[in-house]
Amino acid sequence: MHAAQMRAADATRRCRSHELPTLDVIPHIPMRGRSVDPLTHRSPGLVAVLVTLLFLAFGGCAQPLLPLPAETEPGTETVYLITGGWHTEIGLSVDAISGPLAAFGKADPGAKYLVFGWGQRDYYMASDPGLGDLLRAASPGPAVMLIIPLRHNPLEAFGRTNAMAIPVSPEGLASLSAYLWREIQKDAGGVPQPITAGPHPDSRFYASTSVYDLTRNCNRWTAEALRIAGVPIRTEGIIFASDVVEQVLRLRTGSGK
Repeated sequence: MHAAQMRAADATRRCRSHELPTLDVIPHIPMRGRSVDPLTHRSPGLVAVLVTLLFLAFGGCAQPLLPLPAETEPGTETVYLITGGWHTEIGLSVDAISGPLAAFGKADPGAKYLVFGWGQRDYYMASDPGLGDLLRAASPGPAVMLIIPLRHNPLEAFGRTNAMAIPVSPEGLASLSAYLWREIQKDAGGVPQPITAGPHPDSRFYASTSVYDLTRNCNRWTAEALRIAGVPIRTEGIIFASDVVEQVLRLRTGSGK
């Protein structure tokens, strides 16, 4: 069996036996009248099983591993990995963001941190996605980025069981800032234009320059972002949030990459 297929099959087994660490986000960020997971806005169980089956059906096509940027400075900066159920996102301090991406922090004087999430456009933006939305997400299509301003550290906003601080170098953080900026579509004048308001206070959806498909879902996108920041994790074969979280935990304990 192909290595990616074996991983997907194992993920399905763990999901069915409740071994998959689907962490519930503490709802510090109020939703606009929605009784849903404040990070994912989704039912992770159905998504996890169906995406796994679809991934297996398509053979779990492998993609090239992104090269790690050269680390020339110590990890004095911080990137936050945020997880809830099926979905993962990236958090950055507004003060640490460099380049044109820093404009998002300046646009909201009260924001101390920004959270960046990425996903399939119709499914990610749907207020109550159904099976049809999920099946459409199985085909390659447009993606969106959700940007959420926070007044508090992600560890406080989401809880320490749902957010992890990862040290990176200033050079790695600059590379990540540039990558996130490239992922956002701009108008003819080079200015990002929001598609619509997001589910969190003052959050916005923006069109993405990259394409969503089964072999590059939201969790693979997160893994790629972390690797671009210099975090030595693999990006191939990523399906679930746990595929990212477990790698970061192993780095913390020094038990392997």
